[in-house]
Amino acid sequence: YANNINKVVAKEEVQTKTKSNNKPEKKSQNQNQTPISATITTTNLDDLGGTMDNRYSTGVQKYHNNDYIGSKDTLESYLKDNPNDFNALYYCGVSCYFLNQYDSAITYLEKAVKYNASTYLETAQWYLALSYIGKNENKKAEKLLNEIIKANGSFKTQSEQKLLELK
Repeated sequence: YANNINKVVAKEEVQTKTKSNNKPEKKSQNQNQTPISATITTTNLDDLGGTMDNRYSTGVQKYHNNDYIGSKDTLESYLKDNPNDFNALYYCGVSCYFLNQYDSAITYLEKAVKYNASTYLETAQWYLALSYIGKNENKKAEKLLNEIIKANGSFKTQSEQKLLELK
């Protein structure tokens, strides 16, 4: 399974580069825009040797088509058999976030963040912080936003802005 994750990450890194300068694209994010990870292309089963469960790929496809209900339902089914799949936890959690199902989003994203093992980690932390805010758990959100800022990654500016809004 770990080898499959590396293949997914490698493919996504290649497909998120621009054609003109071969540098990663920068996308701005706020709650009213397309989810950040929607810019990441799904991997087809051939790239993974056909080993991926069809429910996972179907759930991710639904996510990328903004069918968050379908994505959540499909990925929850998949997670019953694969409860430690970081990517499935991430996509399911973010789908719940966009459905304003903050309790479920927090459950999935906390598990995903705990694994600390993917290119989606910072994005998972961001959506977890937003889910805390959605539930008015602002102290938890502030702590996580400060961690994101300290990491100095691509969500630093958004996290700083969000902290100012919470004050």
